[in-house]
Amino acid sequence: MHRLKCPRIVISGTSSNSGKTFVTMGMARAFERMGLRVSCFKTGPDYIDSDYLARASRRGSGNLDTWMMSKEHILSTVSKAGRDSDIILIEGVRSLYDSASPLGDEGSTSHLAKILDAPVVLVMNVRSLARGAAASALGFMEYDRNVNVEGFILNMVKGPIHHIKATSAIWDRTGKRIYGSIKRDPRLSIEMRHLGLKTTSENERCENDIELSADIVEECVDLEAIYRLACTAPEMEMEGDVNDERTQNDFRISVASDRSFSFLYHENIEKLRSLGAVVDYVSPLSDKQIPEGTSALLLLGGFPEYHAQALGSNGSFLKDLKRAANDGMPIYAECGGLMYLGKRMVDLEKRSWKMSGVLDIESKMHATSQSISYSKLESTRDCIIAKKGSTLKGHEFHYSSVSALSDDTRYAFIVKRGRGIDGRHDGIVEGNVLAQYSHIHMASEEQVAREIRNSAHRYYRS
Repeated sequence: MHRLKCPRIVISGTSSNSGKTFVTMGMARAFERMGLRVSCFKTGPDYIDSDYLARASRRGSGNLDTWMMSKEHILSTVSKAGRDSDIILIEGVRSLYDSASPLGDEGSTSHLAKILDAPVVLVMNVRSLARGAAASALGFMEYDRNVNVEGFILNMVKGPIHHIKATSAIWDRTGKRIYGSIKRDPRLSIEMRHLGLKTTSENERCENDIELSADIVEECVDLEAIYRLACTAPEMEMEGDVNDERTQNDFRISVASDRSFSFLYHENIEKLRSLGAVVDYVSPLSDKQIPEGTSALLLLGGFPEYHAQALGSNGSFLKDLKRAANDGMPIYAECGGLMYLGKRMVDLEKRSWKMSGVLDIESKMHATSQSISYSKLESTRDCIIAKKGSTLKGHEFHYSSVSALSDDTRYAFIVKRGRGIDGRHDGIVEGNVLAQYSHIHMASEEQVAREIRNSAHRYYRS
């Protein structure tokens, strides 16, 4: 065990849409321009913001979540990133104190900041606020004095007079520093859709948005002061290197990755690689078949509803997918992958689109959220990601619902928290196919990665 200097800072917000993604993204690119090695993390189970942070820092980005992950896993992950980073930026989720429960701490940005002993800078949307901004700032400081709120960045400032009013009010009541003040600018918005920002793969302006955010942050935020604040975080204890369970690549996994399937924890891939996986990426939109030598296929989340016609029209890939399923290849699907494995998908205009037909189900899109929740599953049978009796923590967020078209549908899990497929079950099982709404972070739920490896080995050797 040794100690590591690990400059780190949490950029949180007083609410959703406060501007924390824009600010963190801008900081990451601005520090990178200065020649610093920047590592970024997103608080909570968010794929899209994390991907923007990875693009901005030009390095990988990860996720940290105190509900899904143990304290030991979080500390190990951040200290490992600190080995080759000059600064670690951690973007919060929702407001600083929003959590998995209205009365508990788990899952909140504040809980994460306490575990990491990291200073917090709050991004505040001060539109139409002056003295009221001070009341909000004071409340966030006093709510939990164990959280080290060190200052504020004001966003949506109308002009110089508004800036003076808001900053003087906050300083008078809190004595805390204002690290930046960002004016309202219509160029600063990134297109939204029902699950958050438009994904980086579909945002043709992605690099321009990142560069613009960095330009504005450089102009409006005291980056040198932010860096000095990050350096006040105490040293972290760090264990020596831990050997991977396998040192040679002995199975091949294909992962769906394109404009329709883009929800992917990079830590999942790294965990599978540490267990001996060679990882290929495949596009159900444009590829004709699953890569040769594949021992398991992962169809994770995304926005298949925006590409339903193209997915259903790629007959050669659908044929190969059915062949693989009938042959017993382990196929693991989450959310969008669950929808894709069904017979058809019904969009908001009530148009029905052909899907793969691997499972006897139909998915339907809704105008409102069907579930945004952490999930907890208990396995009722052995399957390709879990043993009977084991429990898994994950999350689900979707605007679709799934209906079984036959009476003999089998499920792998009882839902202890969340909605799952029918409110009671998740994980439809058909042979070596498992499809569910819950998303799993395999680096924290290591049993899932190990079971996928074991399933791939059995298929390869059969």
